[in-house]
Amino acid sequence: MDQENKYVIFIVDDDPLFSQALEQYLKERFPGMSVERFATGEACIHALDRKPHTVILDYRLDSEFPGAWDGLKVMHKINAISPETCVIILSSQEKIQTALQFIREGAYEYLVKDEQAFPAIQRIVSELLPGEEDETENDKEEAGNSMYRIIGVLVLLILISLLITG
Repeated sequence: MDQENKYVIFIVDDDPLFSQALEQYLKERFPGMSVERFATGEACIHALDRKPHTVILDYRLDSEFPGAWDGLKVMHKINAISPETCVIILSSQEKIQTALQFIREGAYEYLVKDEQAFPAIQRIVSELLPGEEDETENDKEEAGNSMYRIIGVLVLLILISLLITG
């Protein structure tokens, strides 16, 4: 896969340990993916010329940088500058009103930072990867063909055992 077509994902989180863990997790599961981390939304906005396919964005981004834009403002800027970029919100905020506001205003998904967050991100990124639908259809077709082969072998074994015992 050349650099031009490489799937690019941005992680925007002011917690360096968390963002590094998420980056490592994604790189292990998607080895061809380019993952970049940003501590502020402003830094992410300045890098949008790299054309990320997906941005994983925290809601609160001011713990390390007081006065930094919050995730909602960053999401609005991303949507205005790069509307084709998918924004996934990953936040400690568990309020349903916050989640609904993000979804209403353009987030692809809102996830709470908990033990299921990383697998949920993996599932979403897998769904968003170009060509994954075709691979999924091929996998289904191969599974169906395998089932027919197994049934065929079983029928053949039954016929042979009937011939031997009959």
